[in-house]
Amino acid sequence: MNKETTDLIKQLADKLGTTAEHLWGVLVKQAPISASVDLVASILLVIVFIAVWVRTIKLLYRKKDEYDFEEKSLFIGIACVVSAIIIPLISRTLTTTLAGFYNPEYWALRQLIK
Repeated sequence: MNKETTDLIKQLADKLGTTAEHLWGVLVKQAPISASVDLVASILLVIVFIAVWVRTIKLLYRKKDEYDFEEKSLFIGIACVVSAIIIPLISRTLTTTLAGFYNPEYWALRQLIK
């Protein structure tokens, strides 16, 4: 760590009434816990993503008499909107999830910088 980061940790520790070493240890221990929560949330988002698209594809291949073009277009639109929301969320949390599991010190530094 550079001097600026060390000073930032000391200032934060002083505000919290603890030592910098204790604060750093707590942050490093929190990394895998936070990564686990992010992983579970990402898995749930993938399940929603798959369910929406499976439902949409099944709808598209039903008999033509059951649903008209407007209804099919609505389902495709909903599936695209869900995809446009879910894909960036998963990709955004991917790096922090991996850092939390494999490099908790980096995760802790990122949390301090935030």
